[in-house]
Amino acid sequence: MVNNVITIATNKSNITIYKSMNAMQELLPGHKFIRVHKSFYVAIDKVQSVKGNEIIVKLKDTEKNIPLGITYKENVLKQLGIS
Repeated sequence: MVNNVITIATNKSNITIYKSMNAMQELLPGHKFIRVHKSFYVAIDKVQSVKGNEIIVKLKDTEKNIPLGITYKENVLKQLGIS
């Protein structure tokens, strides 16, 4: 199914896998990753900052803006220690 295609961005490459986001959540260590949007998980140690409804993460030498879903925002800010 098209809905179960996930792209994982790493420092070395992008990897495509066929899993649901819920199945992916079960595989990721909860103390290292956080769900920030219905379509995105991020590694907590890659978060550079939060600006409005976006999370800025660092991959290699570049920054990426990831949407921060309103449903997830309160929990994300709490886990990142931002109030």
